[in-house]
Amino acid sequence: DPRTGAVAAVHAGWRGAVLRVLDRAVDRLGGLGCRPEELLVAIGPHIGPEHFEVGEDVARTIADAAKSDDVVVRGYDKPHIDLERVIRLQLGERGVVPERVERVPGCTFASPEAFHSFRRDGSRSGRQLSAIVARVGIDRSAW
Repeated sequence: DPRTGAVAAVHAGWRGAVLRVLDRAVDRLGGLGCRPEELLVAIGPHIGPEHFEVGEDVARTIADAAKSDDVVVRGYDKPHIDLERVIRLQLGERGVVPERVERVPGCTFASPEAFHSFRRDGSRSGRQLSAIVARVGIDRSAW
């Protein structure tokens, strides 16, 4: 939040999206005086829809959590999920302005040189590490 300086880091894979962890994060930030329409959000690298194959039951569960069938990509043998779309829809429901949501590029499945992926490599996969840093005294006029 550029006004309060509050930050949050949230892992919202498909299970987190189904549990609506983003709702909890926005609520917690609200408790710190943040307004959803002022939040700046970065969606980190994640598995892209062309690689995110799931069963019909999981597809239905995710679509229900997103309140939209548009998150399920058809045209493959099995359904695929557009996780970024799920996250954007859920953030929008909470009042986060779409223009204040940025996608950090990268598909964790398709880029083995840059990212670990359990879905791609199984139990021999490494682990990811992400960080978020709040900068005190930054010029907020650019926002």
